[in-house]
Amino acid sequence: SYTIPGLEQNLSKTILKFHKKPVQPEELGKSIIQGLEQGAQQGAMGGVSLTGLIQIIEAEHKTCVLLVSRQAKEIGRLFFLKGSLIHAFSGDTQGEKAATILLGKDNIQTGYQPGLPDPAPEQTIHTGLQALILEAMRLKDEQMQSDQEKTDLLEKQLLEKGINLCKGLHFPKAQKTLSAVLQKDGANVDAWLWLSRCVTSKKKTKLILQKIYKLAPSNKEIATEIRKFHAAADLCGERIIRCPICYTPLNPGTAQCHYCRSLITIDEGNLQLIGKEVRRKVLEQAVQQFENILSNEFNIPALFYAGITHLNLGNFEYALQYIEQVQECMGASKNTYSKAIPHILSYIASHQNTAESENENVQSEPVSAEPVPAGNQSLSAKKILVVEDSPTTRKVIKMTLESKGYHVVEAGDGIEALSKLNDEQPRLVLLDVMLPTLDGYGILALLKKNNQLKKVPVIMLTSKDRFRDKIRGRFSAASAYLTKPFKPDVLLKEVEKFLPSG
Repeated sequence: SYTIPGLEQNLSKTILKFHKKPVQPEELGKSIIQGLEQGAQQGAMGGVSLTGLIQIIEAEHKTCVLLVSRQAKEIGRLFFLKGSLIHAFSGDTQGEKAATILLGKDNIQTGYQPGLPDPAPEQTIHTGLQALILEAMRLKDEQMQSDQEKTDLLEKQLLEKGINLCKGLHFPKAQKTLSAVLQKDGANVDAWLWLSRCVTSKKKTKLILQKIYKLAPSNKEIATEIRKFHAAADLCGERIIRCPICYTPLNPGTAQCHYCRSLITIDEGNLQLIGKEVRRKVLEQAVQQFENILSNEFNIPALFYAGITHLNLGNFEYALQYIEQVQECMGASKNTYSKAIPHILSYIASHQNTAESENENVQSEPVSAEPVPAGNQSLSAKKILVVEDSPTTRKVIKMTLESKGYHVVEAGDGIEALSKLNDEQPRLVLLDVMLPTLDGYGILALLKKNNQLKKVPVIMLTSKDRFRDKIRGRFSAASAYLTKPFKPDVLLKEVEKFLPSG
């Protein structure tokens, strides 16, 4: 449309025909047919719409064969007799179906052969060309929609995988998966949001948050992430870690999250920070996320931090359920999780009276102890019966003793304790004074009248600290007397006096 002097002459050696705009359709059609006829000798021609070509062939009443190829491989042929499409094949498919398949293809090359082969193919197509083109376009649209739906589903599944990896604290894998989502859809706000929660570079986090703010400036969740980042900006160096509970950026080695206020690294020196001014709503949401993750995968970090979250919320019984599973998985290994467990037990043991007073009207459920395998002398020699009506206290004692190799049998009231004494024949009894149905002193009196059990050491456990109660415990033939709350290591020392752990 904007020619310069000499342009047509300069191109004449490399092009077939030069047309000035506006182009006359008849002239353009003749040039295309001329190009196709030359293509029969010169090879295939690409970049031209197949539907456009066949309409020109129809208008020119041509008798010919169009060879349809993709990536230099022939995929089918169209046969024309005086401009009418009479036959087509694509692979093993023939007739109208083959024609609609070929007419719906993109990125194809065409070759042109004048005339029809001898013998000519039988006519298998009786539908008009325009109807075939419309049917081909309809099928193509359906296929495109189906392909798009499949693509959308795959992207959705990939996004869900990346989010769950982040929630499961698999941050490097989450980064890789979410980055793959963003390569396909750079405007995916959820992918950017979760990526911002698992990167370990402060600079990269800032850039990501700037990006998603531009994409969704009114999103409240994004606004919260930006506030968390700004609150951490002056506290953190370039390399950061993430709070496993709320994903706030933290300095490596930080013990307490400055946003959700959870104590995430526990040692003897910081136990007093547990549960101080925590954001309960954030922690309760985290608990739900951990439970969802743990319903689908075995995940020790998720188990541990689910327990830590419950601990910060003051839900000691739930905290112990998770921490006990971590302890069973860790065994004798030494790592961050196993080192924290004694401190967790110590904290819960020292705060158990508060938890018991809040739940004093709740009936404890009987606990069925696992039977000791016959002939297993090592377990039998270390068997301890724990008689305690508080499930939380009982769990702390059980975990403390099992960490040293003892086998624990549990009873939640006096009647159950008598049954376990006869059935299990323990080597030592930890006996709470205040029990439903029959108190500890009553159980102790009955135990000492039994010839088979009267020599079994009994350590009395009570929340009372009065001198009269201690005297009563000593005169009732108890081997020792421990006042609750007690520290787990104190309990272990007392037990080892009568039943060495080695």
